[in-house]
Amino acid sequence: MPHLITENCSVFTSGMEKTRFAILFIGRQGSSYLQGLIDSHPDAKCEGELFAPKVSRLRDMVKRRPIAFYNSRCKTVAEYLEQLTNSMPETAVGFKIALGSIERHPNVITSFSHLNYKIIRLSRENMLDQYISMIASANGKWTSEAGKFKVTKVKGDPKESETYFHIWDAQNSALDRLARGFPSIHITYERIATDFPALLDFLELRPHVPESRFKRQRVGGQRDSLVNYDEMKDYFAGSPRVVDFVE
Repeated sequence: MPHLITENCSVFTSGMEKTRFAILFIGRQGSSYLQGLIDSHPDAKCEGELFAPKVSRLRDMVKRRPIAFYNSRCKTVAEYLEQLTNSMPETAVGFKIALGSIERHPNVITSFSHLNYKIIRLSRENMLDQYISMIASANGKWTSEAGKFKVTKVKGDPKESETYFHIWDAQNSALDRLARGFPSIHITYERIATDFPALLDFLELRPHVPESRFKRQRVGGQRDSLVNYDEMKDYFAGSPRVVDFVE
């Protein structure tokens, strides 16, 4: 029987069994978009990055969202996760957690195991799109909470992007290894709409037509977004990543 944790993390009994889940991802893979889709289901609650470092407690309170672990009164990750799950009425409760947060809180994986978490492994097939999203975000060009934007061109750095592609390959492999120890489903950004019914079934939720409060950010193709698209494509000619250049 699960436990309900008060604000001070004291424990008392609750009789409701719930589906617990976590979205594992790295940056710019569409995690906010997926979070919003799941959260739109009437029987599900999907929170954001609750293990991000140095989150403002006041900001959490003003936005009426759960206090991040960093600012909570809970002594352990397991206590915090129980409080999160049992303080909500929905039958499926989860959140998203980036690889960096897992590395800062490695015991979260142990807690996932003890609390019977299911894992949604999110990734992105096209790393060039991921790179465009990253540099656009760093330049303040797009934000997923504000809806779609007309294309604002950004300039890529071929050598920098190659470095990121190698880093992302390694990070994706690390998350894949973590997910193998749990009941899991792998969804890519490109196939979220197609695979969403299977995701609902995985979370033991009834069919639902989703609508995310977070919007896909880029309108237009890669060439519309990258000032130096041809330079970037020429740099990767002959490499496996050339398949990511789809105009």
